[in-house]
Amino acid sequence: MVAFNFPILIASIMRPVGETGVQTHMQSVKCYLERKGIAVELVTPFDYPKTILYPLFGMRKIIHPLSHEASVGWYRQGHSMVLKKILTKKLSEGQPCLVYAQCPLSARAALQARVNSSQKIVLVVHFNESQADEWVGKGMLRHGSVLYRNIMRIEKEMLLSVDGVIFVSDYMRRLLINKIPALGSRSSVVIPNHLPDRPGDADIKYTPHSLISIGTLEPRKNQAYLLDILDYASNRINNLSLTIIGDGPDRAQLEKKARSLGLSKQVRFLGHQNDAASMMPGHACYVHAAKMENLSIVLLEALRAGLPIFAPPVGGNPEILGNGVQPGYLWPLNSSEKASSQLCGLLNDNTRLKQARGNARQRFLETYEESKVAPQLLDYFISVSLSESSYLPP
Repeated sequence: MVAFNFPILIASIMRPVGETGVQTHMQSVKCYLERKGIAVELVTPFDYPKTILYPLFGMRKIIHPLSHEASVGWYRQGHSMVLKKILTKKLSEGQPCLVYAQCPLSARAALQARVNSSQKIVLVVHFNESQADEWVGKGMLRHGSVLYRNIMRIEKEMLLSVDGVIFVSDYMRRLLINKIPALGSRSSVVIPNHLPDRPGDADIKYTPHSLISIGTLEPRKNQAYLLDILDYASNRINNLSLTIIGDGPDRAQLEKKARSLGLSKQVRFLGHQNDAASMMPGHACYVHAAKMENLSIVLLEALRAGLPIFAPPVGGNPEILGNGVQPGYLWPLNSSEKASSQLCGLLNDNTRLKQARGNARQRFLETYEESKVAPQLLDYFISVSLSESSYLPP
């Protein structure tokens, strides 16, 4: 491996720490690079003076009740504008570096801020389908609106402008190259998300028939479907329980549905939890029902803890389960009865459950553990740093 001798700036419009998979990825990459002795810095709008930042971002709370779409537009414009100002200052002296952009807006800010060809930009594709479709799935944006089309345009422009693209799933690589054929000739690579191991988690004794799910409580995460599955499965399994971690606009509706199904004593809504993954050990299985996915880090966290996964066959989920050892099952999104049958089949068979838990752990260690994946990321950074840049002087 060629030595990496200049700084890496991990750029994001998000807060440095939080409950999303993107934030988990940023922290994982930062810690790995630091251990390798590489100068790395996490750059976000939240590095800006708070006296300016809070009034600017606080305006969104006023706008949001009036127009969700305007709220999204304000969020995107405000955060990317501040990130550009910070990156402009950091890149102004022209020192060689690599900017690892966590979204198209972060990539655009870096492209606008860089001053020469020694400053390379790599964009990682975390989004599911498109950021525009993600906002639609949150109920915040209308499909086909002006802002929707603008988000799609920026994504295409950035994918074709940066020096390198990392796809975290082959699913997204195929999807985007199909949408943007020119992307096929650009420098890109598929490198899955990764996590450092926490071996003690898998040794914690689990409670039989206990399920867990983690994620924002919003329409595209589809937790209501999990309640339907639990309703069917409760007739076949005693003491079946579900822990739901996360908060969001759907929480009150989900709690109401749990009560109407008579599941109040079986379902725990714990809201936002710091280090939610630490609550996975002690559960029998992880259940997931999101309608769209790229390569979900929360599913990798479940594998790390030795939890078999039940997830729908969308996005990169089939890649996570793989074709070898069976660390979980793909279940349908259109039949809670069939899904519950799959779940009960495993939970009622201790031998199969024990094997599936071992398979989950094996799948993580072989495919997603940091030492297996992170070196690929660093190798790609090096290859981009040695390549010709797409930089065009202003």
